[in-house]
Amino acid sequence: MYNHHIDSFMKAIECGSLTKAAQKLHVTPASVGNHIDDLEKLIGVKLIEREARGVKLTPAGQVFYRESPRLILAAEDIVAKTKKAASTEMDPIRIGNSPLTRLDDFQTIYLSSKNLRKYKIVLIQYNTNINVSRTVGVGQMPEIGFGIEEAFDNYPEVEFVSFDKLELTCIVPITHRLTAKKSLTYADLEGETLFFPSRGNPKLTRRFKEFVEKKYPKIKLETAQVFYDLEVINKCAQGNRILLGFNIWDNIHPGMVNLPVDWEWSTPYGIHWKKSARQEVLDFAKDFQKAVKEYSA
Repeated sequence: MYNHHIDSFMKAIECGSLTKAAQKLHVTPASVGNHIDDLEKLIGVKLIEREARGVKLTPAGQVFYRESPRLILAAEDIVAKTKKAASTEMDPIRIGNSPLTRLDDFQTIYLSSKNLRKYKIVLIQYNTNINVSRTVGVGQMPEIGFGIEEAFDNYPEVEFVSFDKLELTCIVPITHRLTAKKSLTYADLEGETLFFPSRGNPKLTRRFKEFVEKKYPKIKLETAQVFYDLEVINKCAQGNRILLGFNIWDNIHPGMVNLPVDWEWSTPYGIHWKKSARQEVLDFAKDFQKAVKEYSA
């Protein structure tokens, strides 16, 4: 286990202020401040500087903020192993889930195979502060995740099997002028700003960014080192901003419409897992690969 005051510390840095962090954590700003004070006393160093506009990390705080996810995962792993030692039942396969994960194709393949249905599965909410490709199979993190193939090119320890192909689309607020169209073109997007978080699929977004900047400079691009999550989607909906997305992300927000674009940008989509995962996970992945081939035949 770990000191839960770390949650207050990390949320304060993510939000940029104690007040905003308190709103996210459903506590008072004073509580968040006290948690950070206690954490600093425990460690023996100052982690943040309080400023008029919010909070700023000290050099020591930068190190602690960067390394805290590893501390959390290690603590979760210890707890999980302790519980497993006291249990005689086989742990269910932990499958990563997020508001943007479409499960219908996965479910169809899962239900089509008797071998797959024998496994117990449980959905685990992704922690968007941590790169899942590096943490699959640790503690209570997902053992099997969803993603695009090229996101794992630099991770030889990760296996991937595709069961779908995703196409890049534009997710447009219903108040935007472009929602009058059924589909878009590069010309429609000239003068507009496309927003897309770059974490999680950096290779794809980098290629897209380089192409658009060279061929269509009138299309503005705005990237951020964050993951796609509900907070990002809400900001785009409220700020009348166009979000670069995928064709499977229909109905992710009542205030946004997913529109296809007349361009050729697609990428394989599937599940991934670590080669070093426990045997039940490896068996599930092997059976899933067989089910995909039978389903596609």
